Amino acid sequence: MKSIKLFCLFVLITMLFTCGGSGGGGGGGGSGAITIKGTLSGVHATDISQATKVIVFSAGGTSTVADVKSNGSFEINVDAGTPLGLIFAGASNNFLGYLTLGNGIESLPLTNVADGVTTIDLQTISTSGLINSPGHNPIGTEISLTSAEQTALAMCNGMFAAVVKNPDVDSNGVIDILESKFYASTIAYGVAAGNFGGAMTPTVNSTVTMDHYNIFIRSETATDAGGATVTGPSGSGITNSTCFVAPTSIANEVSYTIYADLGTSPTTIPTAGNYVFTLANGKVLTFSIPDQTQISSKIVVAIPTVTLNGNGTINKVNWVYRMPNDSSSNLTPKALIQNIIIQINDASFTRLYDSPQITSDIIEHTLTDQTIPWATVHNISMAYNDVYGNHYVVDFLK
Repeated sequence: MKSIKLFCLFVLITMLFTCGGSGGGGGGGGSGAITIKGTLSGVHATDISQATKVIVFSAGGTSTVADVKSNGSFEINVDAGTPLGLIFAGASNNFLGYLTLGNGIESLPLTNVADGVTTIDLQTISTSGLINSPGHNPIGTEISLTSAEQTALAMCNGMFAAVVKNPDVDSNGVIDILESKFYASTIAYGVAAGNFGGAMTPTVNSTVTMDHYNIFIRSETATDAGGATVTGPSGSGITNSTCFVAPTSIANEVSYTIYADLGTSPTTIPTAGNYVFTLANGKVLTFSIPDQTQISSKIVVAIPTVTLNGNGTINKVNWVYRMPNDSSSNLTPKALIQNIIIQINDASFTRLYDSPQITSDIIEHTLTDQTIPWATVHNISMAYNDVYGNHYVVDFLK
């Protein structure tokens, strides 16, 4: 129980640097202007042919809007370095569909754009219902992702994808961003990942264990800050559960993060389905959480290696990112990770050390306190945020 409380405390602290307006990708992802273009097909099964606008937006709520021309073509300029959802709107700012890259990736993962790329041409976009698929998929060409990175990305983009698929979260018939509103949902997991077992690098369980989760929703509207309750789908065990509100000011923007501590739910992963948040002001926001049953094998784990000083105190920690069941899958950090904190605890879960927030391009940290004996350490937590703003406390017992 104490470890769960510590996890909740970390998550509340984590919100202070993840719920700002910039979104993911701050951890060393590529940057620079990219032009995204394509053409909507002339034959459609739905009203996508009536699209007048294309909108791209980040997990942090930044957005860009461009017109769809009368021939169905569009061009929109974006900044690389963060994943973006791409959706289409009609003349009444109503939602007409979203772009998918297939295999569960419902965003443009511009965190690892190949060198020299300034344009991504999606070519002719085909439509099935609300789903729009590009004639040219940029993954593997303009966007560099290995098979393992695609698997991990498909898992961690699920919460953001839920908003991409339903950008009218308050269900008033108008896309939220086009009303200068933005609602987002993220998830946080506590993860039991392995054991040092006397070594300086832990053995990772091939299937790691989730021991706790929390759900967050975010609003930039001050009138939404009065609290909320949440009810989950059948089987979730969540009915009118009380939420907590944490106002956060970053870069002169104030966000209101509604925090649902679901540690008493009967499962350690959320049941897939709709989670309905009823705010104190009467507003009802519905977020769909996708299937999480594969999270134990598809989560990214940050695996530490500890180096000691001659007197047995900890000198530094190095780490790699990989999938739990694939020792060869060293992952490109900037493709998936925003930032990380290293937390070191003793057997009573007293915090011995907190690193500063470390961006994803760094995979080594020399402790600023060189007096912590390795003999007193009980566990090390590699607590990171992915490029979509989800949070993971990946724990290794000594």
